[in-house]
Amino acid sequence: MESSQASSRNLPARNVTEETIVEAYATFILYANPYYPSNANTTELKRTFGNVPRSDRKEFSPFVLWRLVRQLELGEIKTWIQLALIMGVEPTTVENGASVQKVQQYTVRLKVGHSSNLTRGFVPEVS
Repeated sequence: MESSQASSRNLPARNVTEETIVEAYATFILYANPYYPSNANTTELKRTFGNVPRSDRKEFSPFVLWRLVRQLELGEIKTWIQLALIMGVEPTTVENGASVQKVQQYTVRLKVGHSSNLTRGFVPEVS
């Protein structure tokens, strides 16, 4: 990476909001990954980051998820299952015909999606 390109990269502001978190994520990925030019198209990266897994047709905000994951990291939330319940994923019962593992399955999707977003941001695409 040329020094002029390195100097043109900046960390995003740490005080993200609902409106700025997706852009801040893309800016961070470009800052942290010199493989991509600083003017790389981040449309797909932003789209996938902003697409938090749904549950029962409920859509969840990446900002809310980010705040909850932060609470999980700080120990304020103890488990991924607790995080999912706080988000509003509703546990099911056998009586209504849905899987009793629904919350656990959702947390796996969250973790896989989270890992995938990090990987997508740091691993070059192979053509």
